[in-house]
Amino acid sequence: MNLTKNLFYSLFASLIIMGCSKDDDVAQITGLDFTITANADDQLQIDVLPSATGAATYDVYFDAVGAPTSFLATTGDAITSTYPEAAATYTIKVIAKNTNGALDVELTKSHTVEYVAPRSISNFEGSDDVTLVDATSAITIVANPDASGNNTSANVGQVVNGSDLYEAFVFAPNTTINMTASSNQVIKMDYWQETAGDVQLLAKLEGQSSDDSTFLPLEVEVTASEAGWQTVTFDFANNRRNSYPNGDAALADLGNYYKLAIFIGFGTATPGTFYVDNITGGIEGAAVPDTDGDTVVDSVDTCPNDAGEVDNGGCPSVSALPADNFEGTGNIAWNANNLGTLSGDANLITETNPSSTGINTSANSAKYEDYGAGQYANVSFDVLSPFDLSINNVITVKVFVPTPSTAFSAPAQLEIKLQDKTSSEPWNGQVSVIQNYTYDTWQTLTFDFSDHASATNFSRVVVQFNGEANNEAVTAYIDDFVMGPAN
Repeated sequence: MNLTKNLFYSLFASLIIMGCSKDDDVAQITGLDFTITANADDQLQIDVLPSATGAATYDVYFDAVGAPTSFLATTGDAITSTYPEAAATYTIKVIAKNTNGALDVELTKSHTVEYVAPRSISNFEGSDDVTLVDATSAITIVANPDASGNNTSANVGQVVNGSDLYEAFVFAPNTTINMTASSNQVIKMDYWQETAGDVQLLAKLEGQSSDDSTFLPLEVEVTASEAGWQTVTFDFANNRRNSYPNGDAALADLGNYYKLAIFIGFGTATPGTFYVDNITGGIEGAAVPDTDGDTVVDSVDTCPNDAGEVDNGGCPSVSALPADNFEGTGNIAWNANNLGTLSGDANLITETNPSSTGINTSANSAKYEDYGAGQYANVSFDVLSPFDLSINNVITVKVFVPTPSTAFSAPAQLEIKLQDKTSSEPWNGQVSVIQNYTYDTWQTLTFDFSDHASATNFSRVVVQFNGEANNEAVTAYIDDFVMGPAN
């Protein structure tokens, strides 16, 4: 009996000794660490790269507190996850493992997400501080025609396209669209089309609030293909390009913009009815001025210094016979150099008549100044309703141009153009008449548009000295501008 007991105790002791020797031989996991790297273009997306001596795999818990059982596994490569769209601090936990019997080792670190929600540019629910502008597309607020789909909003924007190649509508918010934050350099939009099929969509940021000529309009083009509601994303951080005609210029930086134009069917005639909603992007910028206080912000106010009507581009209504003698009794609200709403780059200022002689002895006239900064410099005015060119198809204006100190290479001429102010590209389809002038004397120039008597779409007059593609500085004076019948 004693012999049996002795044998049992000896065997038990041997097993204990053998077990202790095995544990002592296992390579333990040491030096566990991990790096956290946020995506430069999307601060919500992070990479975790673990490392340790003796580890075969790693379990990465990106939210060890809020999601304590959810992890992603890796053998040592960086692993990526994206957090919800909210500013928050998360506890990240990494557990290092091996199958050789080594004990698991874990390490936690905190990571703070700095997130600023993109601004709402328009949701069509009546709370938007934005002006909707019909360019070549007409946009109106209507009830959602497909609220049972992916967009359950009550109201949306209805867009009606014609058959032009480049049809657009414009958002002009009361504060600039600030696109400088790397985490908010996309424009998102819910978009609805009736049938499946590729439609080119283009978002264009324009009217940057800077006098620096290197700040150019930018655009991003995407393709929408599904039927019904879908969300489209215009990535200005990575996919932007300069808008025409600046395609060959150095790529413009992102900054603060006055307007967002949306094209449906860019470059292709795409007639039909479409719907848009929940346009977001950038962050809130500075307030856009409303100089004349008429509720039409200067970025889309054709007459920013003269209070007018919303449906007339912020200009006062003009009578059927536009005229201006620059003595304070004219009825024309001139547009000049107003944040690039039109071609701009020229000023028109009422001053004392520089040569009160000959056919013009009036006290005042208007000084037209083009400092040579823009090759398309001009001044213009709009009317509420299109001109009746079947009757009022002649423009007369008195012109006085001092001899320039440096001779012009461009012809000494005045061009007057008629344009459609509702078009996103009013220069397409315009008509014009050119008359030559002589220096240092008042003369009356007549511009006869009777060849276009049947046209019913012209609602803008553009006055341009010495032609386009011309950077020469021009100083000229005009007076007694009248549009009416030939007699």
